[in-house]
Amino acid sequence: MTSSREYAFFLQVLERSGISCLEFSLPAQGDPELDGGLRRSLGVGPSVFSSCRSMFAYMEPGILYHIADRFYLNYLFFLLPGGARCAALGPYLSIQPSPQQIFETAEQCQLSPARIRLLEEFYITMPQIADNSPFYSLLFCLCETLSGRRAQVRQVTIEEKLTSSAPVLPRKTADLAAAMQRLEKRYHFEDELMQAIAAGDRTKPKYGS
Repeated sequence: MTSSREYAFFLQVLERSGISCLEFSLPAQGDPELDGGLRRSLGVGPSVFSSCRSMFAYMEPGILYHIADRFYLNYLFFLLPGGARCAALGPYLSIQPSPQQIFETAEQCQLSPARIRLLEEFYITMPQIADNSPFYSLLFCLCETLSGRRAQVRQVTIEEKLTSSAPVLPRKTADLAAAMQRLEKRYHFEDELMQAIAAGDRTKPKYGS
């Protein structure tokens, strides 16, 4: 790889910052867990990598592809020289989610209290990079050095493709039986009412009798 010294230096910066970097060949194979298995643990899918798979075929040199998912996690993708390999950085936070934001996210994904606690603990371990951090200037310089062109950022949205895979709890048998009894009683009452109307009986049957 050309500019290997610059790239090696950048990898050291990532390591010191606690940010993971995954290199993979294109076309992409497998389904690596870029989020450290968070979605699998929470029962939410598909994975970030799987959701981005269609993007890989259209990536251009010198473009930083930025993704922010529903869990406030950020990822950056860019092509390495030659275009046959790609680098994926992340996850990291740009803000620390508030308790209200965590609650709303948990509600959308139908997370149990235990999984909410897991999400809170996960955030504690995440590196945080502010939007005005010098980290981005360093990354821009690296991309320009690797591609030989001015770096740009392109936002990629995968939020709409993410769905909750949390199982829907079945209704209890007793609840289902009670609901069926109420339904049958209502149908019986409506049938009696129609018969009374047809017979010209002004005495309205009482529901539940």
